[in-house]
Amino acid sequence: SLYMLYGGTNWGGLSCPLVGTSYDYSSPIQETRIISTKYQETKLIGLQVRAAKDLVATERAGNGTSYSSNPLIWTTELRSVDTNSGFYIVRHNPSNLLSADSFKLSVSTTRGNFTIPQSDGEFVLNGHESKILSVDYALTGGRALVYSTAEVLALSTVDARAPVLTLWAPAGTVGEFLLSGVRSGRFFQGSGKITNRPDGTTLVSIPQVAGVSVLQFADGLRIVVLDKPAAYSTFVPSLTADPAAPHNKNLVVVGPHLVRSAKINGLVVALTGDMNTATTVEVFAPLPAIALTWNGRLLIATRTLYGSLKARYTPPALDGVKFGKAVWRSADGLPESRADYDDSRWTKADKMSTLSTFQPDTLPVLYGEEYGIWMGNILWRGRFTGADATGVFLSVAGGNAMGYSAY
Repeated sequence: SLYMLYGGTNWGGLSCPLVGTSYDYSSPIQETRIISTKYQETKLIGLQVRAAKDLVATERAGNGTSYSSNPLIWTTELRSVDTNSGFYIVRHNPSNLLSADSFKLSVSTTRGNFTIPQSDGEFVLNGHESKILSVDYALTGGRALVYSTAEVLALSTVDARAPVLTLWAPAGTVGEFLLSGVRSGRFFQGSGKITNRPDGTTLVSIPQVAGVSVLQFADGLRIVVLDKPAAYSTFVPSLTADPAAPHNKNLVVVGPHLVRSAKINGLVVALTGDMNTATTVEVFAPLPAIALTWNGRLLIATRTLYGSLKARYTPPALDGVKFGKAVWRSADGLPESRADYDDSRWTKADKMSTLSTFQPDTLPVLYGEEYGIWMGNILWRGRFTGADATGVFLSVAGGNAMGYSAY
């Protein structure tokens, strides 16, 4: 499940024995701001949904174990209500199995029915995992991905002459996909077999997916096939603030630990993000871009035979931190407790009645929710006059494991 994307210590409030000290519940971004494996898996799903836009408007066409050669595999077939493109969601039967099970899958496409992969090899589904496999996925220029044993990650048409389709599959498994509308392809990185079929389709088979494979067809279409570790370090930043992230505004970037933003400024592709080691950065950027910067630092880039920009990133040399020479600063964590604190802009607690079934012992009403404050640490400041006052009586109520301090 995805309970929260980013968590912290009780969202900045005080923790209590009812929850873990770090209130992040296995969130993709940990309290320490480190991105976890769950972040990477969430990213794969998010990018796929963004790329396969038909997925958001589908109806179930069927489900069961009959789609698979293995009864331990359950498949749900979804069809787009607009284009009839299809998605096969594959998971274990029952879903809590921990075993790794192999199988072939029967799919229906506009080019006929297939049992995939057609070549040697089978799918392998690990425990607690699932797959979303696309059929009849429309590309640009009348081309289509008829089916694929690898999952769709991204489609970038920012370079209209050489669009990029990015797929991923677990390392060591077969990567097979059938295309229509393309001919005469070749591998520039990695290896596999490309077969032009009599019906005008082209079958591509990679016996064992490993690292990054790149192939390109005569009409310009480039296909990048990644194993899971490579997919984890692949990002698809958008060049626009449009939340729909149209295909013609997306860049494919392979290699960094995290990409935060991307811009194209004339001849320069400017990337920002985080690195955790030396690595090669590869960007599928359109001409006339010829240079890369990372967080403002110019990288020496070269253009590959298939049109991407590649550059080597090495981390800067860091001197040891000398704490003795550091200038330390501190801040009062509760300035509101000081007598001279200015509370003139605070909300006045001056209500003399409440609809609460729990009527207060004294007035005015001091329930936080009466003043629009529903959660978190709530502060009150009060004053009273009288020469004979020797103390104050407080009656405090709160939720489970609540606590309070008085000054």
